[in-house]
Amino acid sequence: MRILQLTLSLGLLLLYSAPSAEPLTLATMPVSEQQNRALLNEIMRFRELNPQHQVSVRHYGHEEYKRLLPSMLAGQHGDADVFFWFAGTPMDVLASKQLLAPLDKLWPSAEWPHKFSPGVLSSVSSDGHIYGLPFSHYGWGFYYQKSLFKRLDLQPPQTWQAFLAVAEKLIDAGVTPFALGSKHPWTLAGWFDYLNMRVNGPAFHQQLLQGKVSFTDPRVTKTFLYWRQLLDKGYFPERHASYSWDEVLPLFFRQRTGMLLMGSFFVNQIPDQLQPDIGFFPFPTITPDLSVGENAPTDILLVKRGGMVNPAVSAFLRHMGDPVVQSRVNAAIMTLPPHRMASMPDNPVLQSSAQALQEADQLFQFFDREASPELTKQALDAFAEFMRNPQGLANLLAKLERQRLSELQENNK
Repeated sequence: MRILQLTLSLGLLLLYSAPSAEPLTLATMPVSEQQNRALLNEIMRFRELNPQHQVSVRHYGHEEYKRLLPSMLAGQHGDADVFFWFAGTPMDVLASKQLLAPLDKLWPSAEWPHKFSPGVLSSVSSDGHIYGLPFSHYGWGFYYQKSLFKRLDLQPPQTWQAFLAVAEKLIDAGVTPFALGSKHPWTLAGWFDYLNMRVNGPAFHQQLLQGKVSFTDPRVTKTFLYWRQLLDKGYFPERHASYSWDEVLPLFFRQRTGMLLMGSFFVNQIPDQLQPDIGFFPFPTITPDLSVGENAPTDILLVKRGGMVNPAVSAFLRHMGDPVVQSRVNAAIMTLPPHRMASMPDNPVLQSSAQALQEADQLFQFFDREASPELTKQALDAFAEFMRNPQGLANLLAKLERQRLSELQENNK
């Protein structure tokens, strides 16, 4: 008889089976209670379908996990085989330290290369190798109320000029164009991500966040000048710094503000009666003919170096890469399955967001996942100060440049 023992208070879940079973240990951290529950449910399904594998899950606190992950991958702490993590730069850092097993053979054998978009594949690739399996992500973009746009004869804008025209019509109607709560300034990072990608392209944005481009580069200044157009025209709420992102939602729902730039987790906050009235559109084009980048924080599974010799690892990754499994996991947490053959959530807004991600040339993980922690802190402070005093931009960029140079010097020691 198989015994299921859950001891999450101790950070350990064990699924016991026969002594001859092949062992598989997974390491996870909490992103949300809903995600943890969905993952554990799926792990139990995998165990029921594969009784030949002895499965255990080590569950860590968020900060503890981030601190211990490099040593766990190096085999210096714990015995996990498969690890939860984030795509993009967070994964690249681990790959550059040769801590990860390439999944180059698994991907074609599982017929995945054409089952994920180029943007998704790029987010789990580094130096010509594939290192991760994406199983969940969510997109960013603008949300609006269809009834408001219909009343004012507005269409979702696709270009910067059309974007400004929509904002002007909203102003004329007594509606603040943008909903924004920046008491916690990560919301401003979303604005910078998109403005910089649309002005200078996703490749430049990635180089900037990786410290390869100076913050005093004229192209960065150009991005802020576009942002300042919106500030100077009064398109943001006057007291945006007094509110968190969700505290401004009542104003949006009452059509006191017109457009909200946010991740699709916002959908969980929409009242049921307003769900059919909410529409979505991607951040408009600014510089024509650039590659299209989208923010899509992506959760992935990694394998420690040498870990693919364990057949249980391959079996579990194949299970999590199955479109039915990805449909089930993401439906439970109202996020988007990266697999192209997976079923999208039964929500038109999420489906529109998913289409934007599928059409993107490159996906990013959001500013704070792409940049270093200290640069992120300095940048968020700079964004907030820019919103208060855009005339001080040169000093803010000089401060960010000093931080970039300091990190380069530290990394070159």
